[in-house]
Amino acid sequence: SIPETTRTIRMVVAPSNVPTASSSQQIIFDLPDSNGYIVPGTLKINYTASVTTTGDNVQVKGVPAYTFFNRCETFVQQGSQMIEGIAQYGALCDKLYATKLTMSHKLGNAVGLGLLNDTAAPTNVNLNGRILTTNGANEFSMSAPLGCIISNCDKLVPARCGFRIVLTTDEKGQIFVPAASATSFTLSNIELAYDMVEFNSPEIDAAVMGMNDGQVVLKSQSYSLTSQNLASGANGTQTLTFNNRYSSIKSLLAIFGGSQATQLNGSYYDSVDITGGQGSFVYEIGGKQYPERPLSAANNKAAIFSALADCWGGNSHSLYNESMSILPVEFAKVEASDTT
Repeated sequence: SIPETTRTIRMVVAPSNVPTASSSQQIIFDLPDSNGYIVPGTLKINYTASVTTTGDNVQVKGVPAYTFFNRCETFVQQGSQMIEGIAQYGALCDKLYATKLTMSHKLGNAVGLGLLNDTAAPTNVNLNGRILTTNGANEFSMSAPLGCIISNCDKLVPARCGFRIVLTTDEKGQIFVPAASATSFTLSNIELAYDMVEFNSPEIDAAVMGMNDGQVVLKSQSYSLTSQNLASGANGTQTLTFNNRYSSIKSLLAIFGGSQATQLNGSYYDSVDITGGQGSFVYEIGGKQYPERPLSAANNKAAIFSALADCWGGNSHSLYNESMSILPVEFAKVEASDTT
């Protein structure tokens, strides 16, 4: 049974290196060492964004709560060993929300995610990004789950590991459209919040430390993003090789970003059909094709949409449990299309 002395504490951690942050800066959170246990799903990043613009209707791309961050790293032993490093973090979170949440879910969480502004009536289309309506100073607060190897753990995580989480802010050109109209941004009131359980029981502490010869073993999952360029005007069969090695792969997505000549949100936040609706796609992993029959944009583009919905496990748990927030007007975009 749980000891009577058990208690849950809401931990709020301020950055250990800077009180505020702007473009291309590291924000370091050193989670306090203790005999408590972190509750993984409660990890949140809270902050206020102040943006100065020289024109109206400057837009924040993607899901704004994450767009300001380019990289998320997790260390143990207070920075001595990296156990996770995720590049293009804002782009990753944007895709997770597009393929794991419905439009209703995104609208219900619009305040914390920074979607919309406080004067815009919600529509399905404007639940991507945020329009800054003021020419000059814009300020808004956000609070969103911080996905990382700690928050993705299956069980409680011992806080005695000496965790350090480092967020790196992105550069202005990857955050705003048009980038030239956003002169600067500052993040303030930055904090990392999470719940921690303390059992205050010598028996429980001894049992945990006695497992695996005192080594803490975490069951979790992580994400990795890598990229390369496809030559302009390429046609015929094209093979892109990514030399990555993983112990296992749960899901695999390809994001075909544009050059920002026609794709307004660039290579991070737009993804278009580079075959013009006339080609097909297939992955090869360890010499085997997935799926066995290539997905054809010419024969049935909706089947590609369905495969995307399946990739997070919708086909293995519930036949009708696929949550997506990608509209037909978005999914129909090809390389020659202009995006908004």
